[in-house]
Amino acid sequence: MTLLSSKLLPLTLAVAVALAFPGCTGDLPADDVAPARARLALGYRAAPAGDDAAIARAQDAVHRQPRPDAYLALATAFIQRQRHARDPRFLVYAEDALAAARELGGGDQPGVAVAEIYLLTEQHRFAEARDAARRLAAAHPDDADGHLLLGDALLELGDYDGAADAYQRAIDRHPDLRTYERGAHVRWLDGDVDGALELIQLALESASARDPEPAAWCHVALGTMMWQRGDLAAAAASAARALALVPDYPAARLLDARVRFGKGDLAGALQSLGAIPERLRTIEELSLESDLLDGLGRSAEAARIAAAIAVRGKNDPREAARYWARRGVEPARAIELASAVARARPTVEALAVEALALARAGRPWEARASLARAGRLGTRDPRLPLYAALVEVSAGKPVEARAALAGALPAARAVDPVLVAQLERRLEVLP
Repeated sequence: MTLLSSKLLPLTLAVAVALAFPGCTGDLPADDVAPARARLALGYRAAPAGDDAAIARAQDAVHRQPRPDAYLALATAFIQRQRHARDPRFLVYAEDALAAARELGGGDQPGVAVAEIYLLTEQHRFAEARDAARRLAAAHPDDADGHLLLGDALLELGDYDGAADAYQRAIDRHPDLRTYERGAHVRWLDGDVDGALELIQLALESASARDPEPAAWCHVALGTMMWQRGDLAAAAASAARALALVPDYPAARLLDARVRFGKGDLAGALQSLGAIPERLRTIEELSLESDLLDGLGRSAEAARIAAAIAVRGKNDPREAARYWARRGVEPARAIELASAVARARPTVEALAVEALALARAGRPWEARASLARAGRLGTRDPRLPLYAALVEVSAGKPVEARAALAGALPAARAVDPVLVAQLERRLEVLP
């Protein structure tokens, strides 16, 4: 099956992280009870039922037979738990279990390499993840995992042709939910919306009832495509399906909040975001929360969110730069962060944010160059023409700005109603 004509697995995991999240150490058992290996991972008190059930079973298996494969299964259970909870503590536990697997001679197991590459990706060490994935794919060329992980790393580095080739090799070897979903994302980036929708449906048809989280993720991916097309009813339905599979799934809560904001239901959007624990909210979610609070006239609370973004922005510099650039504040800082990310990882998103920051700083010629690079694939993201409208306003060209804004609407009004309103106000007073 041909994928194209040419995200999603999506810390140094060490003492510093454990200190940042005190619960990592609070679960440790007494020294006379803890095993010599993986004390942190085995010290986590997993409930035997509910979300922790898989972890509890894996811990029991390690206690019965502390072999490399048992420790690997424990690491995998923590990684899967993190995908749902989005809590970095679980990655700390996973790293601890993997260290035990390696110590016992399991370093040559492909599953250990897969988990290690996932952790590198979570640490945003994408070049290292790319190199490790290449080694895995070379050692096991008939296994889809190495090719899939290589595609993930290359995608994050902005190497779209390389990512597409890697995903094609993965889908040729094992067409399943993971490979179909990656293929859908690449087609979306290439502007092939119909092809993306076709593949995401194949991904959903491949889902297993025994593991609902991957299917929930695919519903979110489908809903995000619908949201970017301005089809809020379809996006809302996808968010609801994801939440039915995994209650309070953070990615689905974000999508639901975006849809509600696009519909003008600011209070409902804020309530949906509130289901995500505040300490686990991404910069993107905090930015949306700030928009909602401003819209509801709760400026003091919005200012508190702005302060939190300033502190936590180093964890996601691209979205921190987008936050400041959308509001026209901290222009030098926004450009510094956005340009650093775009140089290291020239993705569509990074280049678009760089263009936005440059436009806000009154540097339209540079902004146009960044935006041209961002749009080179033909991605149907309505924020691209929306940012183009801001670039033309910055350049003092209202006619071109109005044309760009018209090209972004109506989808842009659903995706970023705040920036649309800003542009419309500015264009009203221009000749």
